[in-house]
Amino acid sequence: ASIPLRLSLGFRHGRKSVPQPTQMKCHPFLRSRITDIHNAVTSGARASSYRFSSKVANRCDNQEDLGTLIFTPTPAVDNPGERVQGLTAKDLENPDIAAFFAANFPPEAEKPFYRKESKPKGKLELLNIRQMHCYRRDFDKEEGSKRSRQLRDAGFIPGVLYGHDPNLGINLYDADSRILIKTPDSVIRGERDRYHHHFESRVYDLTLFDGPEDEEGTKHRVMPRDLSVHPVKHNKPYCLNFLRYWPGRPIRIPIAYINEEESPALKRGGFIVPVNRYLECVVEDGVPIPEKLDLECAGIKHKEVLRMERIVLPDGVKVSDNVDPEKFLYGTVYGKYMADDESGDGKSGADEDEED
Repeated sequence: ASIPLRLSLGFRHGRKSVPQPTQMKCHPFLRSRITDIHNAVTSGARASSYRFSSKVANRCDNQEDLGTLIFTPTPAVDNPGERVQGLTAKDLENPDIAAFFAANFPPEAEKPFYRKESKPKGKLELLNIRQMHCYRRDFDKEEGSKRSRQLRDAGFIPGVLYGHDPNLGINLYDADSRILIKTPDSVIRGERDRYHHHFESRVYDLTLFDGPEDEEGTKHRVMPRDLSVHPVKHNKPYCLNFLRYWPGRPIRIPIAYINEEESPALKRGGFIVPVNRYLECVVEDGVPIPEKLDLECAGIKHKEVLRMERIVLPDGVKVSDNVDPEKFLYGTVYGKYMADDESGDGKSGADEDEED
């Protein structure tokens, strides 16, 4: 007997604008089952022999630790409209429809979904430090403008690892402190896509491999420096250096706004013209390196000058000695001037001048 049902599986018989089951983006095994059911329904045959795979529907059957329960599906019989569009509980009184529904949505497939607990954060994640890797360049074969272009064509960005590190006993005046390196282009692009303009304000654990046979490498804690990009294609890096980092070295941290909705000037169309977008700070050993510093915007008014007292410094982070807190200027608030609410008449300064 013909089964006049329309499955809510991404297709409709006789409608060309909707992709057919063979064009659906899903698991190949699931796509084959959907195709079989589609052919059975459109040809008028019973679909009792076409069942969904329990392996696809229940991915946690073979796991010892199911994790945290995040979703319990509603039984198919209680709400058949979620499985087949337009189907109601009264339609299941038809024996043909009930057989089709029981064959494709068996009760054993209605199992809850679980999510495994995330792994505890490591030491680097707690300090907000990510990992990168690079390779040592050969001074005789990979030095110079022509060979640097060949490195870029091969997917590597030339650069230099420099600076001193008292923790590793590296002196600035040692000849071995300056190392020629090459970093994979994909690694740099991935970090730039994640942090954009704040890429050079991050700290990384850089693993330096001496060659293809080196599997362990040497770790250096560094900060990206002197990133050069293509003059037209700004997403194409040309050169990237790394400066060794150690606790106590100043780092430039970007500044971000908070509580903008509590500022009378910003709510009325005002804006902040920044002068210094970064603040040079020193982070103590064992303290997570902040991604940004918060600038408190609550209560700022028109033409107010924003200084150090509005910047919130986390515990363990202090301003560098190179910055004078009394003279540091972040920016000024500009925009359309509006009279304060204390005047009571709600008129702007321009309207008061016209009345005078």
